[in-house]
Amino acid sequence: MAKETKKAATEVATTEDNVMEQIKSGNMLKESNVQAAIAEIEKQKDEKQKKEAMDMICRAKYLNNKALLELRARRREEKNNKEYLTETKNILDEVLGGKITPIEYKKKCEDLREEFRKKNRESDKQLSEEMQELRESFEG
Repeated sequence: MAKETKKAATEVATTEDNVMEQIKSGNMLKESNVQAAIAEIEKQKDEKQKKEAMDMICRAKYLNNKALLELRARRREEKNNKEYLTETKNILDEVLGGKITPIEYKKKCEDLREEFRKKNRESDKQLSEEMQELRESFEG
């Protein structure tokens, strides 16, 4: 029973004179809550910076790999162009040397052009497959 009287004595009865003081004192921020809020803000800030760093690293790796894949594709196309130029020159030399007729020349040029296009389509298809693989290997 002595404990109950002590508890009652520490609690101040709310009256019309002290009601605002009671309300204001109840609305005051506790030091422990302020410290916990500051710690949570720091934690969120750290998490945000960590996520930004991860995004930057992933983006940089993705862009680098993408550029390398595109470079490989351009080099394949360059090789195809060189082969095409060499072969068209050879066919022209055959015509000018009297080895083939104009009709044979046209046929060889058409076949060569179709082969050139086929190689470029294959290169584009390979690039598309590689890019799909790259996109699936990165998040974000």
